[in-house]
Amino acid sequence: MTRFQDLLAASPNSSPSREQDRASRELPAVVRASRLHWWEPSAPPAGGTAVLLVVAPWSHYDLAMLDVLDESVPGPDRPGEAPPVFVANLERYRSVEELTADIPILESFPFQSPIAALWRDGAFRNVAWGKAGRDLVADALDLPPEAFNEQVIARTPRYSPSPDRTSHVGA
Repeated sequence: MTRFQDLLAASPNSSPSREQDRASRELPAVVRASRLHWWEPSAPPAGGTAVLLVVAPWSHYDLAMLDVLDESVPGPDRPGEAPPVFVANLERYRSVEELTADIPILESFPFQSPIAALWRDGAFRNVAWGKAGRDLVADALDLPPEAFNEQVIARTPRYSPSPDRTSHVGA
């Protein structure tokens, strides 16, 4: 299943910009229909452990990661215990101040997504981004980080030039 990656599915009458806009708009509904939880800054987890993932809805890597997580975390058809995983849209944050309002331990705006923050006992305790962020999520969910990253990479589309295109260097 590619519930999250389908957000970027191309359509004949669309453009990459429209597809990215659609992915951003539809992300909350897809999260709510999954085993993951939509982040509401006004209602953070009361206690225990939780993970917040701030994802770029235009990133195939981030969406592939959400698909892997949706299949990995416990749910009605997959018993077990794991910290809840909350998801927020990176596009919602226009400044580092807005981002640090949700993740106070963050000191600067990260250069990569996803941004992963670990919540424990009423406060954020750790934050990381990019591959380190995926590793933080894997560790929090007791998933082997390398296997988790391999699954994400395996699900990310690969692009290569079409064979009928030729280079006209020097033409």
